[in-house]
Amino acid sequence: MINTNRAVRVPIAAAGFTGVVLVVDAVAHTLVVQAGLGLTTFAVLWLLTRGASRTDRYQAWTCVGVATIVELFASVFWGVYRYRLGGVPLYVPPGHGLIYLSGLYVSRTRIFTANPQLASRLAVVAAGCWALAGLTLLHRSDVLGAFFFVYFACFALRSSRPGFFAGIFLLTSGLELAGTWLSDWTWAVHAPGIGVSVGNPPSVIAGAYCVLDAVVILLSRRLLSRIRVGSSPPVIQFAHSREEVAS
Repeated sequence: MINTNRAVRVPIAAAGFTGVVLVVDAVAHTLVVQAGLGLTTFAVLWLLTRGASRTDRYQAWTCVGVATIVELFASVFWGVYRYRLGGVPLYVPPGHGLIYLSGLYVSRTRIFTANPQLASRLAVVAAGCWALAGLTLLHRSDVLGAFFFVYFACFALRSSRPGFFAGIFLLTSGLELAGTWLSDWTWAVHAPGIGVSVGNPPSVIAGAYCVLDAVVILLSRRLLSRIRVGSSPPVIQFAHSREEVAS
């Protein structure tokens, strides 16, 4: 049974905490503060996952691991965006876990469970308008955002979890708009190596998050299946004939 109160409280708590983290990071300008924010974010994620189901908990923490690899590649190696003080702030990987967990709970609220297909279609329409604006109206050309829109539309319209990806669109769009406005991170004008123009943030960054979340779902399912197999009691085999007993 879905706890509707928790489905609302967890995303609100995560969003409020994330907002505080972004503002403090924007004001502090020190690695020590970033480290403190990171440890606090890990603690908050741990607290919020304590009351979650085992599947949700494994998926949220798997997201932290996958996001760490993605962040190191995209920011440090590729350089398509950079954080204010360089590297990857310690609060970012667990922050991805909070976003993922929030997406799970948002998709279980009444507004999404009543008609998840409608929610996903509305999200795709909004994302399409944003992507089109990035190509025609916004002050920075945003071809990368248009690519992300294609990925997002595929996940939102063809996935068996349309409500989840619609929620991810709302959450990640708000996160990226806030983080770039506060200059906690900044996207490159052009993607290094491929020369594609990039918005700040890209218009439908949710498309990239959808790919990350799909990887998380696959890895967490494999992890859970292995844990279940490993925890299964040993099977005792009995002899079925006198010959087997004699042997």
